[in-house]
Amino acid sequence: QNRIVHDVNNLIITLAARQKIDLQDITTVICAGNTAMVHFLLNLDPTRIRREPYIASAGFVPPIRAAEAGIQINKRGLLYCLPSVAAYVGSDIVAGVLTTRIFTKKGISLFADIGTNGEVVLGNQDWLVCASSSAGPAFEGSGVKHGMRAGAGAIEKLAILDDGSFELKTIANTHPVGICGSGLLDTLAELFTHGIIDRTGRFKPNGQPRLTEGNEGWQFQITPAGNEHQEIVITQADIDNLVRSKAGV
Repeated sequence: QNRIVHDVNNLIITLAARQKIDLQDITTVICAGNTAMVHFLLNLDPTRIRREPYIASAGFVPPIRAAEAGIQINKRGLLYCLPSVAAYVGSDIVAGVLTTRIFTKKGISLFADIGTNGEVVLGNQDWLVCASSSAGPAFEGSGVKHGMRAGAGAIEKLAILDDGSFELKTIANTHPVGICGSGLLDTLAELFTHGIIDRTGRFKPNGQPRLTEGNEGWQFQITPAGNEHQEIVITQADIDNLVRSKAGV
């Protein structure tokens, strides 16, 4: 709980400073997250989430004083946590449905949240169904050689141009230091589109200069090493992990 509250407070302080708002003028904080994270934030016992019949200690918690959770806003301010649907369908999914407003549309929409757990919601204004699956941590950068969370310097968009050069976009427009989930998906799509990997995700050694054999087998160079950043590659093992994560979804 202490680590989560510390990060939440840092986010609030950063946003308040950016908007020139006094912390004492903030009277409401609304949080959404997966069921386990909300339990940690509120200091609830999360062990039931992992044990049959996989029912969380609480799916909905009434508003509490933010100070009770250690959140540093007005001492009379309130903390609201959006409700979870189930142990593995958290309030982050509820927030996504509310934001996209797929429940107001006549046509059928599919909303997907891909992380360590993958959740999908399908439906329209008349009905909604949801399901979750363990997708593995690859889309969040874990188990990938140069994978990282979606932070400053993470490659979030990638395109291979007709001349073979790369067009990259990093979060915060800084030098690339790694690659996050959206960048990994772009990379897989571009490698397949340009015939560098086959439909099973295996590299096709075809004279591509960026494709080399390293200590861990075949790897594809995304960015070369520079004065201010390291070489970034995607390996065959990385692709295998990503394919497994995709299969889970």
